[in-house]
Amino acid sequence: MENPTAFDLNHAISRWRDDLRQSPYFREENLAELEAHLRDSVAELQGRGLTDEEAFLLATRRIGDPERLDPEFAKVNRGQVWLNRVLWMLVGVQVWGLLCTIAGLVTNAAVLGGLAGLGYKFQHTARPYSDNLFPAAMFSLANLLALVACVAGSWWIVRRKEDAVSKAAAKSLQHPVLLGLAVSLLFVAFTLSSTLLQMPLMSLYYPIEAIGNISMARALASFVLGPLQTLGFVVLTIMLCRRRLGVSERKYRDA
Repeated sequence: MENPTAFDLNHAISRWRDDLRQSPYFREENLAELEAHLRDSVAELQGRGLTDEEAFLLATRRIGDPERLDPEFAKVNRGQVWLNRVLWMLVGVQVWGLLCTIAGLVTNAAVLGGLAGLGYKFQHTARPYSDNLFPAAMFSLANLLALVACVAGSWWIVRRKEDAVSKAAAKSLQHPVLLGLAVSLLFVAFTLSSTLLQMPLMSLYYPIEAIGNISMARALASFVLGPLQTLGFVVLTIMLCRRRLGVSERKYRDA
């Protein structure tokens, strides 16, 4: 008969602290204070003859479940909580914009390369709008597929890498200067990729005199892509909200 795995007290406390860290209402100093209380309580219970596991379980019950601690620390850290929320909303918007821009650059390069391979000519005509409907449709279709991939990829990261993302986010808040630098770099990358790279990308496949018609086709496609990108952002936001509410409801039922 195999022996049961030995209980690791330090590992259990680390997991307990990580669970609390998932809540936006706890600051790092709050977690450090709660862990100190927990360790003191565990030491007291061990002195009474309880095992490490028994002392840990009883000590965590004394401190309380995260659902019971949340309202208390939400009142104490209300300003910090809203600051963090606004910060992550700003970061999220910029990351989403950068992601869509990079995806658009890749898909536009693929469309231009495909049209060039098919021998399509962007020629000046008396009907620039109607004559550019075909390349506009190709730009729209390719970017729509890229948008779906961005939403699906973001959702996959949330579903599969939620713990890793949460821990990385919590650690990044401890280094505001580095976080500010990262946000600034995102903004610069977004600006550069959305402006300076457009002309070299188009001139890679077509002569300079065709740039105007290419821009016309992309402008026609933007009438479709603009609302769809906004819709994709809204859909992803709703999915994240439902995910967050689902996690909270499961924790409440398990409590």
